[in-house]
Amino acid sequence: MKMKQKKVFALILLILCWLVSAAAEESAGERPPGVAVPEGQGFLSTVLSLEKLKEKTPEEKRWFFTLGAWYEKKLGNTDMMRVNGSALVEFNNGVSEFIISWLQFYSEKNGDRFEENGTGIIKFDHYLISMLEIFLFSQLDYNIITGLRLRSTSGAGLKFVFFRNRYWTTDVSAAPVFEYERYTPDPTYRRFRASFRYRLKIRIMERLSLNGTVFYVPLLDNFRKYRFNIDAEAVLNVTAHADREGGVMLKGGYRRQYSTFVLPKKKKLDEFYYAQVQLKL
Repeated sequence: MKMKQKKVFALILLILCWLVSAAAEESAGERPPGVAVPEGQGFLSTVLSLEKLKEKTPEEKRWFFTLGAWYEKKLGNTDMMRVNGSALVEFNNGVSEFIISWLQFYSEKNGDRFEENGTGIIKFDHYLISMLEIFLFSQLDYNIITGLRLRSTSGAGLKFVFFRNRYWTTDVSAAPVFEYERYTPDPTYRRFRASFRYRLKIRIMERLSLNGTVFYVPLLDNFRKYRFNIDAEAVLNVTAHADREGGVMLKGGYRRQYSTFVLPKKKKLDEFYYAQVQLKL
């Protein structure tokens, strides 16, 4: 079995296990503390529901700060060092959300750098109704290894939510964006793109969740020239209780980044796995 087939099979198996365990939990009448589910509502109607949003009360927490990092080093026949870090500031009142975040990766092998890249995002979201949201965002990226000195992407668009409940959330979004790219040594590009995103969040257990996001970002005048990215992560909340947010979390992530445009002698595809310990306050 090929590697891609194994990944797809593992994902399908995981989702099936989640559905079975969720159905068993529902049939047994077990519900996590703080989650209100109407009486008589079965598993299927719960999974296919779109919970209504409500603004948080002044007493509820609205501001959050998250720090994450990972460091590993190997010495011997091959000396290797990997480090990553992240920071996030978030305001969420239940209807609107504002986020500033940064994610950084750096790796060396036998003293030679083979990975250095980072991504920063500023984003504002506001729900017009429970299933429809408007958003504004600006994103900065750089990747020393691929020659990308700076990429700035900014836009505004709409997000449509299919389902949102205690089991999962899934939505799609679209936005026109303006992109500025600067490469080493000198090439600079300014162009308009479309940005399409699909997102899936699944709560496997009370403290374990899986999150996946797929991006398709083609040029507006040529959809055969595009970027296609996948971000997936598993997050285990080690310390938080069901009735409060925050705590210590363990995170494992996978990133796949593909672009039809690269500099000469550079590869179109980058993919890697990473881990983090996070603290959310």
